[in-house]
Amino acid sequence: MIDADFSTAHACASYALKQNCYWDSSKVPLTVKGWNDYAAIIAPAVSSDAWLKIRLGIDAIKNLNDYREFDASRPTAQAIPLSSQRFPPLSSEFRQGVESEANNLLDARKALAPLSFE
Repeated sequence: MIDADFSTAHACASYALKQNCYWDSSKVPLTVKGWNDYAAIIAPAVSSDAWLKIRLGIDAIKNLNDYREFDASRPTAQAIPLSSQRFPPLSSEFRQGVESEANNLLDARKALAPLSFE
């Protein structure tokens, strides 16, 4: 379930980078439900390095939500026609942040991957 949250968030970040706008508002906010439900279970099963990468992945999801919320509240986003407001534009200020968080999500998924075989 944690990996599903990471996968969804990574797909949304990739979409934002490719389309220069954020993901559909029906996926807002990106969730960390898997983390909330299973963090205590996986904690003893991963190394401290893997734990750090997984935590950075959780922070990445939260940061992506914040980037989208901030950009969606900008006057330039509000001037967009109602039919397009589901996909607010990605500001140049946050592009690098979204890219960095997408990379953190990939690292988190790799750190979590060994648990899928147990």
